[in-house]
Amino acid sequence: MKKKGESDRLGEILVRSPYCMNGYFKNEKATSKTIDTDGWLHTGDVGELDEDGYLYIKARIKDIIIKAGENICPAEIENALVKLEGIKEAVVVGVPDPYKTEEICAFVVPEKEEDLCQVEVIRALLKKCLARYKLPKYVIRVSGFNTTSSGKVKKESLRELYSILSTTIGLKD
Repeated sequence: MKKKGESDRLGEILVRSPYCMNGYFKNEKATSKTIDTDGWLHTGDVGELDEDGYLYIKARIKDIIIKAGENICPAEIENALVKLEGIKEAVVVGVPDPYKTEEICAFVVPEKEEDLCQVEVIRALLKKCLARYKLPKYVIRVSGFNTTSSGKVKKESLRELYSILSTTIGLKD
C-alpha cells in the first residue's frame, strides 16, 4: 500500500541533447553501457516526477534495494531515520536474502553513546512515515562510517560488516 506522496513515477534519469558527450575517449565498452542506440545518456540516477512535472533525484541505481520485486531508495529510509530522536546518522544498504533477493539493513550512529537503537522501536516509529515493505529488517549500531576521500560513505564496507555479523553472531529475523 502506498503512503501519501508516493508515486509510480520513479525511474532512471535519461538525457539527450546536443550538449551531452558523444562517448568515452577510446572506450567503446563504457560508451555502450552509458549511451544507448537512440542516443540517450543513462545517468545512473533514479528520479521521481511529481504531479507538476518537477524532477527530484532520489538515489543512484547501484544503491537501489530490490526487495521482493520492489525497488526501494535507501535515501528515503535514511532521511526518515535521522528524523528520529537519538539517531545522528544513518546509512541503509541492501543485504542478501534468499527469499526476497535483498533485505533492508540500516546502520545507525546514535546521538549519544547511551542511546539505544533497538530494531523494534525504530520499526515502530518508522511505520508512521514509511510503507511496511520499506522498514529495515536489521538495524546495526555503529560509532561512525568509513568514507572515501570525497566524503562518501563506503557502502561496500557496511555490506561486509553485515556479512561478518550475520555469520559470526547470527542476525535474528
